[in-house]
Amino acid sequence: ANTGLMSFSFFGIVISRMETYKAVADIFRDNNSLQTLWCPSVTNLPIDELDDYLQDTMKNSTSVIRLPGANGYTSSDWLENKLSQNQMLFMGRVKDTIGNLTKIPWMRCKLMIVGQGRAGKSALVRSLVGESFDPGLESTVGASLKKTRTAANDGAWGEISSTKQEEYLSAAVAKAVVKAEIASRAKDKKSTKETKKKSLALKIGVEGNRKVAESGRFEIGKAGNPGAPLMKDEDIARKFDHKLIARSKAQQDTLEFTIWDYGGQKVFYALHHLFLTDFGVYTLVFDMRNIIQSSDESLEYMKFWLNSVKMHAREAPLLIVGTHLDSIDASQLKVVDKHLRKLVNKSRFPQVIYNSEDLDLVFFPVSNLNRAGINEVRKKLDEVAFKQRFVNEKIPVRWIKCLDMMFEDESASFIYMKDVRTLGKTVEITSMEEIDMMLQLFHDLGMIIHFTSTPTLNDIVTLSPQWLIDGLSKIIRDRELHKYNAKKIRDVGLEDEVQKMFEEAIVSLDLMEYFWEHNTVEFLIDLMKRTLLISDWAFDGQHDGNSFFLVPSLLHEQKNTNQNQKPTNVHRCSFDFSSSWLPNGVFQRLVCLCVAHSANQKGSQRPKLDQSNCKVWFGSDEVGLQQDGDQILVSVADAKTASRYYGMLKSMLFKINSDTMKSGLEWNLFFEANVNGTRSWINHDDAKKQELSPWFDKSADDLKKGDVEGSLVKNTDLNVFLDSL
Repeated sequence: ANTGLMSFSFFGIVISRMETYKAVADIFRDNNSLQTLWCPSVTNLPIDELDDYLQDTMKNSTSVIRLPGANGYTSSDWLENKLSQNQMLFMGRVKDTIGNLTKIPWMRCKLMIVGQGRAGKSALVRSLVGESFDPGLESTVGASLKKTRTAANDGAWGEISSTKQEEYLSAAVAKAVVKAEIASRAKDKKSTKETKKKSLALKIGVEGNRKVAESGRFEIGKAGNPGAPLMKDEDIARKFDHKLIARSKAQQDTLEFTIWDYGGQKVFYALHHLFLTDFGVYTLVFDMRNIIQSSDESLEYMKFWLNSVKMHAREAPLLIVGTHLDSIDASQLKVVDKHLRKLVNKSRFPQVIYNSEDLDLVFFPVSNLNRAGINEVRKKLDEVAFKQRFVNEKIPVRWIKCLDMMFEDESASFIYMKDVRTLGKTVEITSMEEIDMMLQLFHDLGMIIHFTSTPTLNDIVTLSPQWLIDGLSKIIRDRELHKYNAKKIRDVGLEDEVQKMFEEAIVSLDLMEYFWEHNTVEFLIDLMKRTLLISDWAFDGQHDGNSFFLVPSLLHEQKNTNQNQKPTNVHRCSFDFSSSWLPNGVFQRLVCLCVAHSANQKGSQRPKLDQSNCKVWFGSDEVGLQQDGDQILVSVADAKTASRYYGMLKSMLFKINSDTMKSGLEWNLFFEANVNGTRSWINHDDAKKQELSPWFDKSADDLKKGDVEGSLVKNTDLNVFLDSL
């Protein structure tokens, strides 16, 4: 309407009598072109109700509210005065809350999307957050992270995108204050201001200066120091504006997911073991067409992921999602389900969430093309996540404040532990026990990366998980799917280095510095060595000061060689994982340790390696390793050294198990023996009882050398461990 009262035209609605507050808010929501709202009957509204009214109707920042005044409908002074009064009252509530608050529900969860490469994982993530289907979507390199927010019983998701690091404490406190205020008014609108204040304090976990007596995993440390407020008055006034308040109202009863979309190619599997955590929900994605056409290979991939999740997050719920519903007949769903039930059952994988409400399936069928089944997956993920204890549990607000301070320098990719301790002291986090617990929570939620398996790794906290994954994936990647820019590689003269990396799994320091642009090269090399993704390669010498590293994940299976032939005149033992499983990444890490130890032994020859075979020399002693299904076969040429290298390899597996597999590996030991002229395998206990030579020959000088007990290798520095062998 063009009223003629102003110098420009606008679309608007004049409310001549005060309608309900909900109706006014509906007017704004239902009229996207609405620019101006005239409200001549609001001057006598109670201050708290006016606060609700203004915040509900001002969610659209392009809208203007015109209120009555002395000179017609342009009284900005009156509006500013009312807003100022409300702001002062709200600031008082925020200050009281921050001054006494000890714990707060944070409502966060990590959602991990896993499965075979090209199964539709990234397309599923796009579907979940409401993005359109992209037929040209490229395969994920390493892992990709997104954030989304969802409401209980709503089913609507949307990606959270922001160029500025979110301030977690402000958002959490604002939600708590608004939630408590809403609850307080609903209970008794006529209550006095003092009663409201007490009610507010009790509802959000405040009890004077004393720690709230509630059960939980985060009962540690002091309750806070009233003399050291978490926020200064000027910070409160700057951060708690009407936009934050409006967002807090809109985001009541919401949960924030950090979505980790893991690359599905086998080359990444050794990498993924580092990032599977307890506090989350898992989604295992598979292509239903592959199950129908060739079930065995697809089921093997699914078996790997089911076992991986079970090992790293035994209690985390897991949904199985089948893609390409648009490409199969409805009658084939039961065929797919029949194949999956051979693999999945409640006793073996109790954490799997069945699709039992409508279809009575073990999985959830979806189409990323037409979005069929997507809402059902969203709602089930919401339902499952909101039930998780860690989502609803209150955590110390000091921890959230400390996290905000860790992220203050947005250009920093990591921070040292000594600096975390300094920041912690400013908010009364003084014990290392509490700092460790705090960082473990943030790590499990996927907000930071903090490895603790060795003192060196424990000393560094990665603030940007995506930065770390991108860096590691510059080295560990699928040559055919994830190509480099050939022209740039050629222009810098590194073609030979790239060829050597993909053909021999040997990467040069020059190439690493190029990929990582000379930034944090030392940190990333050290991290990859200590997580057993690479090892020093000292067998080709140095060229112009250039050093080299072995990347076992890049090794190929060599064909038409005698490498896979059964060795003769050697002594063999077997680490047999068939009673459980042998994860991809264990053999590669064992190769890393063997190559690193070989490089430390004078006179060692250049190892001979492929994807499932390793022939390595420790000085003049030759030892062979072979992965054959779910067992690792060890062959030793010299009987005098057999017991030493059996013990050494056992210690290496103990370290791999404790440092990267959450001590979830289980194996049995067998030893090859000549029984009545026939070669047969004897289990560990019988071999030891028989003092089977050369493994348990008590006269052997090397019986105990190199055999380090499993309890002694846990959290041991890599160099210290290698020196102990």
